[in-house]
Amino acid sequence: MKHTKLITAAIVAVGALVWIGLNLHTGKYGEKKQPPLGLKLVAEYEPLHLYIYADISSTNRLADYLICEGNDDVIYRENTKSNTIETTHFENGYQALLTRRDKDGKMLRRIASYNGNSGGMQYTYIDNNGDGLWDVFLDHTRDMFYVRSNLCWVLRHQENTNGMTKVNYLKVSAE
Repeated sequence: MKHTKLITAAIVAVGALVWIGLNLHTGKYGEKKQPPLGLKLVAEYEPLHLYIYADISSTNRLADYLICEGNDDVIYRENTKSNTIETTHFENGYQALLTRRDKDGKMLRRIASYNGNSGGMQYTYIDNNGDGLWDVFLDHTRDMFYVRSNLCWVLRHQENTNGMTKVNYLKVSAE
């Protein structure tokens, strides 16, 4: 009799935890994202909680759009003020790949970021001129900043050449 009460209590506890987990999961993916200014919901697929937002009043050749899975961004493309188009791919809510192209589609810059399971950025590769070779490697786990020289990575220190540190290099690269 004692064991049946204990087993019943354990089953109820596990059931409650599963129910709470399912409700939290459903709530997260069931909510629609608030889109960036100017984008309108143009399509949705409820069983998978996929939402597509677009700038339907755009006069640009390539309109801005955002694809979401629930509240998480998956792909975001926007025309910037400098007549370039940026496409950002996300994984688990974090930027994984950013590509900047000119109005004709030529790649100008690419930034690939690798995030750990905790979500923090671990490594970043940057191709500054769109030639297909990574120019900069940032190791966020050890706070190291490398620049490509020929086919080798050369370590640069925080007080590096011309005042270019990892922090302001990222800022310049993002512009």
